[in-house]
Amino acid sequence: MVQRRAVDAIDRPRRFQEPSDGCVPDDNRRVGGSQDWRLRGQEEYLDGARLIKKPYRAVSETSEHQHCEFCWAKFMDPGFSPVHAAAVANDPSILTAGYTVLGGRTIHGPQDDYWWICPRCVSDFRERFHWTVLDLHTS
Repeated sequence: MVQRRAVDAIDRPRRFQEPSDGCVPDDNRRVGGSQDWRLRGQEEYLDGARLIKKPYRAVSETSEHQHCEFCWAKFMDPGFSPVHAAAVANDPSILTAGYTVLGGRTIHGPQDDYWWICPRCVSDFRERFHWTVLDLHTS
């Protein structure tokens, strides 16, 4: 019989561990400028946007989750269904709040809550995209 030792977190490569902020893991998080893997031309529709931090709420059965426009971290509404509540409870990478764009430019015209951005990406790109971050209680 072959003895196998338990593999603990110290044996796992760090790049494959899920970050606690919901951002999708990557190998080049600290790459500067336009080489950041999260940048895909969002300047065209997010430059100068007004952001507000708020809880994510599902829109409908066909639109019950959203992803960060930069890193694809998942947003879910745990109040939408028992399945959603269980998913949020069992997966710490799922976000229940983040920043949404007010009057965001879309192919359907300006819309609130169309684009969602996780806190880490807001912190990383706030200056680059000239965002104004509003307080939910004063806007």
